[in-house]
Amino acid sequence: MTLLSPSRRPISTYRRPAWYYGIAGVGICSEFPFRDLPRLPGYGSRDDRATLHIARAARLEPHGTLVRELGDDEHCWRTWECDEGYYWSVTAVGEFLVDQSGTSVQFAPHPWAHAGDVEQVLLGPILGAALQLMGIPLLHAGAVVVDGTAVAVTAPSGWGKSTLIAHMARLGFPILSDDTLPIQVSGDRIAVQSYIPRMKLYDDSIESLGDDPECHETQLTWIDKRRVPLDSARVAPPSDSYPLRAVYQMLPSLSPTHISFATPPAATSAIALAGSMYMPDLVTGARGAHRFRAAAAIARAGLFHEVRYQRTFENLPALARAIIEDARSS
Repeated sequence: MTLLSPSRRPISTYRRPAWYYGIAGVGICSEFPFRDLPRLPGYGSRDDRATLHIARAARLEPHGTLVRELGDDEHCWRTWECDEGYYWSVTAVGEFLVDQSGTSVQFAPHPWAHAGDVEQVLLGPILGAALQLMGIPLLHAGAVVVDGTAVAVTAPSGWGKSTLIAHMARLGFPILSDDTLPIQVSGDRIAVQSYIPRMKLYDDSIESLGDDPECHETQLTWIDKRRVPLDSARVAPPSDSYPLRAVYQMLPSLSPTHISFATPPAATSAIALAGSMYMPDLVTGARGAHRFRAAAAIARAGLFHEVRYQRTFENLPALARAIIEDARSS
């Protein structure tokens, strides 16, 4: 895992030609150069095969109904819903607009915004909202490939999903995602695809893996979570899809060493999965119906399980092995 670029890059005002990328089966034509998205070869400046277009705007004026406000006065994220779609305003970073169809994104960075901050906002909530508005369900989960199938782990932010996925990768299982997982439901077949080939880890998680946090830039310039690029040997091929074998929800246990598994009833599983979708409070109503259908399909197939363990870094290697063994036995 190596640092790809300095942590602070000023935004250039030069209008560059577009770059072409692919994620979750979607072609992306972008005027912003992404370091972590897989490139699509053979695309030209007049190519119309891209589904999602990301274009720079001179100015955006967020308006509509304020539906989300996170952070503080110094670093605040605000989201508005309006007829055009969804606006985001991120203090000291810029303004962003995702249209109703999810196929068009505009970004207007602040003059002194760091390119890394703009990149993280675009690859986080903006891309996540765009894909879901296109009808692609996203589970807030990490996942690895086990025997040609996908094993996913979901939990609230800060619970250690990414660190657990890193421990699974150390056991030789390629990473599909550390945080966001595209779901495909076609009849009785439930499959997933790989997402952005990087990890986002806090300093103590990086240290628990025997790495030096100072070797990696922060995900955003004002937080301690760091962007850790992944080498190709640790990442599943981005063009492939994998049958979903199991989804494990991480839950706390009072026992210091005991790890237990349970499979809730389908109705309970569906509710838990619906709540574990990416940004479940934002893309709602008819726009978010595909997410509930995906959650119900996973629950009906009996693929959702609970795993209880005591939350310590020391327990994560054993937890990784236990989840892999349970998935293989199911």
